[in-house]
Amino acid sequence: MNSPNTRQSNDDYNELSEITRSEALDVIDEAWEESTTKLHLHHVHLDRFAMHSILEKFDRDSSRIGERQRRKIEKLELNRCSFRDKESLRILVILMHMIGRDLREMVYVDSKSGRFHFHGTTESILFGLNQVPLLRRLSLEKVDFRGKQIGLQLQILLKQCFTLQYLRLYGCSIDSDAFGPFLIGLRGCAGLVRLDLNGWNLDDSQCDFLVAALMHSASKRTLKLLELSRSSIGLDSLRSLARLLDEAESLKVLALSSCQNLLVGAKPDSPAYLDFAAAIRSSSTLRELEMEHILFSEQLATPLLRAIKANTFLRKVNIEVAAGGQEQDNNAITLSFCETGYLALEEACI
Repeated sequence: MNSPNTRQSNDDYNELSEITRSEALDVIDEAWEESTTKLHLHHVHLDRFAMHSILEKFDRDSSRIGERQRRKIEKLELNRCSFRDKESLRILVILMHMIGRDLREMVYVDSKSGRFHFHGTTESILFGLNQVPLLRRLSLEKVDFRGKQIGLQLQILLKQCFTLQYLRLYGCSIDSDAFGPFLIGLRGCAGLVRLDLNGWNLDDSQCDFLVAALMHSASKRTLKLLELSRSSIGLDSLRSLARLLDEAESLKVLALSSCQNLLVGAKPDSPAYLDFAAAIRSSSTLRELEMEHILFSEQLATPLLRAIKANTFLRKVNIEVAAGGQEQDNNAITLSFCETGYLALEEACI
């Protein structure tokens, strides 16, 4: 028998459910009418009733306008939406299967909304994406990829989605159980153009494995951007990144901003550092190097600056050098290498 407090809690929760459901249905109606090729839902709590309403709208419109003029959802964006129960996730998978042949872009930002964040959301989204054969752009933000099962689903997705060009996994969590399958999936990619792992807590060995996977895949020929900012990579990773610069055939942008461990223990004559500078000097494809919020001493910066100046293909470089050789000095200098080929110096406060 439930206590009065428990009954009150359930009543409050049910009342809240009715309110959030009503709000969700209103948001869905507005989003559905806004575009025939995109479905953008933001900050919505989705239960099975809300998800059923989307299925009903899709069925209604498809039957009304016929195959040649049916609604084609090419982009699905779920920004901080939360799924309330297992049934809502099951319907999401069904929906992705129904719109899968037209879907070209998927954006999902995890809500992390406590009591409304149903366990199994990540697995369901990955399983649903495996129903999308012609996906080109995938952006998943703040998603938890930890666990072997999730890693295997990510592996399957990357290996079978031959059209995927843009992969953004911003601020996601991953562990060793999922990282191995993820790398296997990368090796099977038909050819990524942009890979964004900003905010991943990669270490040196993981960076080495990542570069190896990319260089043993079709992405070696197609990759134009690699974003590794805010990772935990250190000095040893510079040797791996030198290999990337030497072997990647189309790499134009390398982003390493806010990698605070990158220069720990580095000296001007450190082999890994000199390998990286030499790769920067010789790269004929690189156009942009982002190393903001990594503080160089003047002495340490010299080999890299010489390499930058020697590379006539570079168009944009951002690094920060401590003024007067004081690495802890708050008044540093930001050096920006611009299209004119000259170094523009401007005072900056880090």
